[in-house]
Amino acid sequence: MDKVIFLKYLKFNNSECVRTFPYHGESWWVIKSIHYKRFLKLMGDDSNKDKDFINPKNWKVVEGKDMKYKEIFSIDYPKMNEYVMGESDIIPELLPFNPKSHCSGWKPTMLESAGFSKYEIERYGFAYWYMDNPYQVLIRK
Repeated sequence: MDKVIFLKYLKFNNSECVRTFPYHGESWWVIKSIHYKRFLKLMGDDSNKDKDFINPKNWKVVEGKDMKYKEIFSIDYPKMNEYVMGESDIIPELLPFNPKSHCSGWKPTMLESAGFSKYEIERYGFAYWYMDNPYQVLIRK
């Protein structure tokens, strides 16, 4: 787990959820350590209207080697979101955590497909990369 970083958004608001999260534990996101600079650039993206979300002080960051846990699982985030929002009655199963396939990925911003270069996008204060989060991680301590 040395090559991953765990991220937890401290100001998450689930007031619009119809159901509660069906498992006990803490929800985190996981990225590869080599992508931490991309995460920091994303936090500096002034185009994001949610200023709490892009404030690094609102995130807890723990390196993989420092994360203490008894159990760690992955959950299909889109399916879990559908469940808690009342769009599905199916509770997604807990999967064994695999850092190779359950870390958040990164995709270029849609501005690139509109013909803007990486230089142009970053020059105007936008993040070139954005997180693609197919999995959420559940930590039990």
